[in-house]
Amino acid sequence: MPFVITAKEAEFVLEPFTFFKGNCRVERDYIYTPKNEFVENYTKLFCKLCAGEKIHYAADVRLLEYFYITTDIDSLKWRFFENGGVEYKTYECSDRGPVPYLCPFTFSAYEENDRICVSTRGSWAADYTDIMGFQMVCAADTEDFRAFKDRLCKCTSALKLNINGSEKRTQIRVSVTAREKLKNFHCIKNGHLEVKLW
Repeated sequence: MPFVITAKEAEFVLEPFTFFKGNCRVERDYIYTPKNEFVENYTKLFCKLCAGEKIHYAADVRLLEYFYITTDIDSLKWRFFENGGVEYKTYECSDRGPVPYLCPFTFSAYEENDRICVSTRGSWAADYTDIMGFQMVCAADTEDFRAFKDRLCKCTSALKLNINGSEKRTQIRVSVTAREKLKNFHCIKNGHLEVKLW
């Protein structure tokens, strides 16, 4: 579920969740990552997007960090191991099923076989596709995913576009405040197609 919201709105949407690093090894005594670490990164990324800057993986990798979220940190299971005399652990699973995570998403509009297409599935790391914001990814319709979706839908609506005269409704959730800033985003203003927001 891709979204573009302000940092203040992100704080509201993410309020009930605890953040943790689920895609890398962490020290044995690690419990969670303070939420403000993600919010600060998101704020910096959103400011760069609003300024019309193209996000570059190598230069902006810190702002693009993945974070997993849960409303029950005690439900997590970890695998412990030692490396070079130091004890580490990696996230293994949760008693509550698949855990959602936040990661960047891309936007591109293009013509293919006389059709206008919109994609949010590009590989920003491999193809340097334009990053537009973050998305919530989850392998199943879990309690945490529903809680996130409900909070996000309270402050957003589906983004609609007019691309070269063709109307497109997307799955990107955008707040009213963020929608006003989208016209400055690099992925909107620098494509070879005429993209209008409505």
